[in-house]
Amino acid sequence: MLFPRLLGEYDQNNQLVHYSVYTGKVVPGELATDSGFWDAYRTVYLWLSVAAPDILDRLLEGWVNAYKEAGWLPTWASPGQRGSMVGTMGDVVFGWAIIANKTPHLADDMYAAIRKDAFVERPKNSQFGREGLGAYSDRGYIPVKSSVSEVVSRGLNFAEADSVIAAAASKLGHCSDASVLYSRAQKALEMSFNTESKLFEPLEASGNWISPFDPSSWSAEFFTEASARQYRFYAPFNVDFLITKYGGREALCEHLENHFSEQVCPVYTSDYRGIIHEETELGLTSEDFGQYGHNNQPSHHVLGIAVAAQCFHVADKYMEK
Repeated sequence: MLFPRLLGEYDQNNQLVHYSVYTGKVVPGELATDSGFWDAYRTVYLWLSVAAPDILDRLLEGWVNAYKEAGWLPTWASPGQRGSMVGTMGDVVFGWAIIANKTPHLADDMYAAIRKDAFVERPKNSQFGREGLGAYSDRGYIPVKSSVSEVVSRGLNFAEADSVIAAAASKLGHCSDASVLYSRAQKALEMSFNTESKLFEPLEASGNWISPFDPSSWSAEFFTEASARQYRFYAPFNVDFLITKYGGREALCEHLENHFSEQVCPVYTSDYRGIIHEETELGLTSEDFGQYGHNNQPSHHVLGIAVAAQCFHVADKYMEK
């Protein structure tokens, strides 16, 4: 398997070892690399749990060793940390592994890694940890013009990770951590959701919504690889929140249906790194799928939201399509 990849090999004594890209030493055990958790946590690791559970176990061991050797769980390793994409979404993989009893002998180490992401601010000039954690923890959101990019996406990713870490904490008996993180994740949703537009939107340091705001704009200041239209249901860990904010189950189902039929072209903004392929592809597929980008990670949860909210007519229609 190429992505993710395992670097372990057997030495002359038939012992599994690896060269650590973090310490420069040959050490016992497995090492995982070549995976960006922002891209992979939604799909790859769940699939491996069904298709290749033995490989999943080795990968989890390899990521635990990466955490021990680097001092942090990498976010995008290739083979060492490259600091690409937003959030610490390996937290979701480790948290899920704890909850689902995958490699239970690694549970304490996995929890130590994700707890550090949740509570320890990123060191200066480091690529590890959560950039913007201080503002997120204090305010419930990361304000615009704060030297941090993709502020809405970043805060929502932090909240998703926090919710999973909280569930893992609860399972392991760390009740105080669980309480703090559940509350923090809920606050992040409440702060960033504009009840008038029914969208997650960027906020100023004053707590006011920015104005004017174009929900079709793919601005790197606010979002990762999408616009507010793609992020409108970005709470897969709290579907009840969406049901409440959209005015009930039927109203949420109606908004989901509209999401798949709303033909609004993405708006390019110069603060992004050019027109990315996901933006072009959404423009090409909107006639059939509206604002849903099946090829793009920020949309991967939407059909799951439809199922969880019992909008089965929407889920069945577009899964078949």
